[in-house]
Amino acid sequence: MLAAKVVEWGKIGQLIYSALGVALAVAIAFSVAVAGGTRFAELRRDGAAARATLWAVLAILGLMVCAAAIVLGIVVMAKK
Repeated sequence: MLAAKVVEWGKIGQLIYSALGVALAVAIAFSVAVAGGTRFAELRRDGAAARATLWAVLAILGLMVCAAAIVLGIVVMAKK
Protein backbone atom coordinates (compact mmCIF):
# COMPACT_ATOMS: atom_id res chain seq x y z
CA MET A 1 0.00 0.00 0.00
CA LEU A 2 1.58 3.26 -1.17
CA ALA A 3 -0.18 5.50 1.36
CA ALA A 4 1.27 3.55 4.29
CA LYS A 5 4.77 4.43 3.11
CA VAL A 6 4.05 8.14 2.68
CA VAL A 7 1.50 8.94 5.40
CA GLU A 8 2.23 8.73 9.11
CA TRP A 9 -1.18 7.60 10.33
CA GLY A 10 -0.23 7.97 13.99
CA LYS A 11 0.58 11.66 13.46
CA ILE A 12 -2.67 12.24 11.58
CA GLY A 13 -4.64 10.58 14.36
CA GLN A 14 -2.86 12.73 16.94
CA LEU A 15 -3.62 15.84 14.87
CA ILE A 16 -7.32 15.01 14.66
CA TYR A 17 -7.51 14.20 18.37
CA SER A 18 -5.74 17.43 19.34
CA ALA A 19 -7.73 19.59 16.95
CA LEU A 20 -11.04 18.28 18.28
CA GLY A 21 -9.96 18.91 21.86
CA VAL A 22 -8.76 22.45 21.19
CA ALA A 23 -11.83 23.29 19.11
CA LEU A 24 -14.10 22.14 21.92
CA ALA A 25 -12.12 24.09 24.53
CA VAL A 26 -12.15 27.31 22.49
CA ALA A 27 -15.87 26.96 21.75
CA ILE A 28 -16.63 26.52 25.45
CA ALA A 29 -14.37 29.44 26.40
CA PHE A 30 -16.06 31.72 23.88
CA SER A 31 -19.49 30.60 25.07
CA VAL A 32 -18.48 31.46 28.63
CA ALA A 33 -17.29 34.88 27.43
CA VAL A 34 -20.58 35.57 25.65
CA ALA A 35 -22.63 34.40 28.63
CA GLY A 36 -20.52 36.48 31.01
CA GLY A 37 -20.86 39.59 28.87
CA THR A 38 -24.61 39.15 28.55
CA ARG A 39 -25.15 38.57 32.28
CA PHE A 40 -22.85 41.49 33.08
CA ALA A 41 -24.91 43.85 30.94
CA GLU A 42 -28.21 42.62 32.42
CA LEU A 43 -27.06 42.81 36.04
CA ARG A 44 -25.39 46.20 35.59
CA ARG A 45 -28.59 47.57 34.10
CA ASP A 46 -30.54 46.17 37.07
CA GLY A 47 -28.13 47.76 39.56
CA ALA A 48 -26.50 44.59 40.94
CA ALA A 49 -22.91 45.82 40.69
CA ALA A 50 -21.22 43.07 42.75
CA ARG A 51 -22.75 40.21 40.79
CA ALA A 52 -22.17 42.08 37.53
CA THR A 53 -18.48 42.35 38.37
CA LEU A 54 -18.19 38.60 38.84
CA TRP A 55 -19.78 37.98 35.46
CA ALA A 56 -17.48 40.56 33.87
CA VAL A 57 -14.45 38.74 35.28
CA LEU A 58 -15.78 35.49 33.87
CA ALA A 59 -16.26 37.11 30.45
CA ILE A 60 -12.72 38.49 30.51
CA LEU A 61 -11.30 35.09 31.47
CA GLY A 62 -13.16 33.46 28.58
CA LEU A 63 -11.79 36.03 26.15
CA MET A 64 -8.28 35.57 27.54
CA VAL A 65 -8.48 31.82 26.92
CA CYS A 66 -9.58 32.47 23.33
CA ALA A 67 -6.75 34.96 22.80
CA ALA A 68 -4.24 32.53 24.29
CA ALA A 69 -5.41 29.81 21.90
CA ILE A 70 -4.94 32.16 18.95
CA VAL A 71 -1.44 33.17 20.07
CA LEU A 72 -0.48 29.55 20.71
CA GLY A 73 -1.72 28.57 17.25
CA ILE A 74 0.35 31.31 15.63
CA VAL A 75 3.45 30.34 17.62
CA VAL A 76 3.08 26.66 16.68
CA MET A 77 2.62 27.51 12.99
CA ALA A 78 5.60 29.87 13.02
CA LYS A 79 7.89 27.17 14.44
CA LYS A 80 7.18 24.69 11.64
